[in-house]
Amino acid sequence: MAGTTMSKRRQDAQALWANLDGAHAVLLTGEASTVVTLNAAFIQDHITRQLTKVRIELSEPAKGAVHIVRLISIPQPTGPDRACGQCDTQPCRHHWSLIEAATTLPGKAGALVMAALNLNDTELVPDTDVPGSDIGETFIFTSNTRSWEPAKSALTPLALPFEPATTPPATPELAALVPDPGSLRGAVVNEAACQQITNLSWIGRTVFLLAGPPGTGKSASLAKIAADRKVPHLPITSPDQAKPFTIGLHNGATRLEHSLFVQAVQHPCVIVLEDLHRWEDRLDVLDELEPLLNPSATRFRAVYPVEGGTVDVPIHPEALIAVTTNRPSVAWAGKWLDRWHVVSVRELGTNALIQDAVHTGISVLDKRIVCGQINPADRASTITDITTFANLLTYTIALLNRDPMLSARYSWGTRAAREAMTRFVIGQSHNQIAVEVFAGKLLRDPTLALHTLSSVHTLRGWGTPLISALPFPDGLTDEQYTEAFPSYGGKLA
Repeated sequence: MAGTTMSKRRQDAQALWANLDGAHAVLLTGEASTVVTLNAAFIQDHITRQLTKVRIELSEPAKGAVHIVRLISIPQPTGPDRACGQCDTQPCRHHWSLIEAATTLPGKAGALVMAALNLNDTELVPDTDVPGSDIGETFIFTSNTRSWEPAKSALTPLALPFEPATTPPATPELAALVPDPGSLRGAVVNEAACQQITNLSWIGRTVFLLAGPPGTGKSASLAKIAADRKVPHLPITSPDQAKPFTIGLHNGATRLEHSLFVQAVQHPCVIVLEDLHRWEDRLDVLDELEPLLNPSATRFRAVYPVEGGTVDVPIHPEALIAVTTNRPSVAWAGKWLDRWHVVSVRELGTNALIQDAVHTGISVLDKRIVCGQINPADRASTITDITTFANLLTYTIALLNRDPMLSARYSWGTRAAREAMTRFVIGQSHNQIAVEVFAGKLLRDPTLALHTLSSVHTLRGWGTPLISALPFPDGLTDEQYTEAFPSYGGKLA
């Protein structure tokens, strides 16, 4: 193109720019090279609507090297597999029109294209080894403005509202299970988890596994979804509650009847198998509930070997089934994890946990003031004490949850923080709280309980370790006490 005046070149190219709407350029910049990939589709004959597809790559390998132009051979709508469906010469007028338009690209991309246009034809070296580029920064050409704009993805995050179910609960028994929003006031709710569950449920029936430490709002979030949708909420806390039948009376005789959750799954509802890690020795129950826990199943079937002992009911598409756990060590069968959508429900951030603990402390403080136990004039100074304790408490929780010895067995979260703060405001000592809120959560393993208490007391502010208050101190030896608290010789009050 060297030797052709810029104005003449632009004039020839602009005759075809009206057909460039939707053309796009992809800029891929590396350490030693830049590749600009240009793509366009031309409709030249408005009667026959014959389409010509063009794709070009211009590459600047390294400083001082020749520019490389690659004319990509792509299938044309009319059948020919060549660089242009209408022209015999390459580069043709369609190529040059696209390249000319690309000189107006912003920044380095436009400069690279301009440099290529100013080279002699012999310097424009076709090279089949230039890597194709469909990734990078993308620009879209608009013929009206004759300009390129950065491409904007249409895949914006989905944020569906929590809409009530279209039909009310079918029976008074199910209606009684719709949560009262007021009952959730003060509960820890993970809004991000609620939104994720709502979005994925919109696609179709899905089974969710909510996994995260205790006190992070797994159960409360599901109850909130039920309250927002005005549908029954059935928490199932043990395998015995997951039976599809109950024994009822009819005309003085006993007979099997469908359980409440079998009635519920036929309508919009939220059914939660809570704390499934506690079912670890009864995971066979999951196999009995397989149609319910398999998102592709449309009917729930179960058989009991007596007259009337058959369940065969449709599963409503808006029946939300969820499972919760706070243990990473549960031996789930692979088929369940393949079928369920995992929703990670993490602990509150440090600032949010401090604020929640302070809010809990102030609530208990105000109750004590109303009851005449604390002078209202002392409220401000007591709130300062509450805030100081909340910071110590939050730092301690973070320390314990990062301990690999403890994290597989227990994790402390909002519930623990609220319990500790409540104990603090009612007057319990720091060292007593350390035993009961932290070590006390590991009753089944005295060794881990002692390790927990020892870890807590590595932080200043918890006072003298209160070993004598450990739940089962006789399960530990003097050597273990001494190792945990060497500076005290294991002999503490």
